Amino acid sequence: ESFPPLRQFSRDILPGVHETPATVAASFPWIAQARPLVSQAELGGLVEDLQPTVASLAATTNASIKLFPQVDLVSKCFTNVVLPTGDIKVEDPPLSTGIENYKEFWQALVGLSGESQNFDGNGSYTRFQTGGGSHFVSTGQALGGDSTSIQYGNAILQPIGSRPGRPASRPPYNRTFPCYKNPIPNVNGATTASGP
Repeated sequence: ESFPPLRQFSRDILPGVHETPATVAASFPWIAQARPLVSQAELGGLVEDLQPTVASLAATTNASIKLFPQVDLVSKCFTNVVLPTGDIKVEDPPLSTGIENYKEFWQALVGLSGESQNFDGNGSYTRFQTGGGSHFVSTGQALGGDSTSIQYGNAILQPIGSRPGRPASRPPYNRTFPCYKNPIPNVNGATTASGP
């Protein structure tokens, strides 16, 4: 019963059998080129040279499994807290600018750059106009600092206060709470401390 299908298979395979010698003959030039290609002088040596790099790449890929979740947390912090906070306009009359506070930050850097420019060959230095008055002022002792952290001076006019007012204690700092879960800070909720 198997002979009829076997005879048909034998007839069908004959064209391929007739092509085999030509295929084998055509493969010899390819083999002649492939042998030098994979030799030590070419690809074999390249693979050997790349082996340390491949090992380092594998170690980096493995370490990135721990790195990327941390990068994701930083991205969420910037997206949910830092960037929205920078877009708030700080109301600080009579000094309000009406622009977002991140723009005020860059303007402050430009101002610092400008005030430190030099106009002669003596090098860069900052110029201040000194002055004094009859109103004694003090910064008070810095939080966690000693008596040497107090700064004193004399103001020409009576200070009207400072904003933000100095807190009675250092704000809490919790390293275990995710940054991105923090609420956007109320930058316009600062109290004004009265002058001396």
